[in-house]
Amino acid sequence: MGIPSFVSGPIAGVLISLVVVLGSFHRVEAILLLVSSTLALYIVDGILAAPDWSLVWRGSLIPNLPIDQRGWIAIAATLGTTLAPWGLAFIQSYAVDKKITPDKLRWERVDVVIGSVLTGVIGLAIAVACAATLNRAGVRIEDARDVAAALQPLAGSFATVLFGAGLLGASLLAAAIVPLATAYSIAEGAGVPASLDLDSHHFQWFYAAFVGLTVAAVSVVSLPGLPLIPLIYASQVVNAVLLPLHVIALQLLAQDLAVCGDARSGRWTVIAGWIGIALILACVGALAWSWVGSLV
Repeated sequence: MGIPSFVSGPIAGVLISLVVVLGSFHRVEAILLLVSSTLALYIVDGILAAPDWSLVWRGSLIPNLPIDQRGWIAIAATLGTTLAPWGLAFIQSYAVDKKITPDKLRWERVDVVIGSVLTGVIGLAIAVACAATLNRAGVRIEDARDVAAALQPLAGSFATVLFGAGLLGASLLAAAIVPLATAYSIAEGAGVPASLDLDSHHFQWFYAAFVGLTVAAVSVVSLPGLPLIPLIYASQVVNAVLLPLHVIALQLLAQDLAVCGDARSGRWTVIAGWIGIALILACVGALAWSWVGSLV
C-alpha cells in the first residue's frame, strides 16, 4: 500500500495488542476467524492467474525432487511454514484455553483436520498463482510489494487487489498468533495462568509476555532497509530444522496412556503420525546432506 513499515508496523502492533489484551477468548476467536477468512482470496487469485491446470495436477501429484541445495532449502522452508512448531504449540494451548473436555475432542479433531486441509488448498493456490505469473515472467521478489505489482500486468488489477488483501489478512493473523503461541508457552513454563479470559485490569504475566513479544517483533520489522523476505525465508528453514523434536515429543505424548487416558491416539493415527515424522526427517536430512555436499 506504500505505507512505510515504521508506520504500519506500530499501528498493527497496537491494534493487535488491544484486541488480545482487552478481548475475551471468544471475542478474540471471532476476530481471528474473520481475519483468517481473507485467506480464501488466495484461492480466487489462483484461479484468476489462469494456469495450465494439467501442469498443476501433474506437479501436485507427481514428486519432482530438486537437484541442488537451493531446491532443498525451498522445500524445507515450505515445510517449516506449513508445520511450524509454534503452530503446533498454539493448537495445544488454544485447546486448553478453550476448555475442551475429553468428550469434545472428536470435534477438536474435526476442527484441526478442516484447518489442515484448508492450509493445503490455500498454500497450493498461492503456489499456482505465483508459478503461473511471477515465475513464468522471471520476476524476482525482493519484498511483498513486488509480488502485488508484478501480478497486475500478468493477471489483472483485480488479482493484485485480492493478493494484497489476502497478504494483509495473513500478516495480521500471524502477527497475533505467533506471539500469542509463545506467550502461552512462556506462561505455562513459568507456572502462571495463561488464558485470553484473564482479568486485564490487573497485571498478568501472560499479557506482559504477549505485548513484549509484539513490541520486539514490531521493532525488528520497522528497521529501515531490513530485507524482510530473506528474513522470513530463513526463519521457515529454522522452523523445519526444529520441527522433528516437537512432533516426536507430541507423538509420544499422544500415545501415553498415563497422559491421555482413553483419548490417546489410535493405531491408525499413530501409524499416520510416524509416517509423517519419517517424511519430515527425510526432508531435514536431505537439507543437511545438500549442505554438507556444498561444503565439500
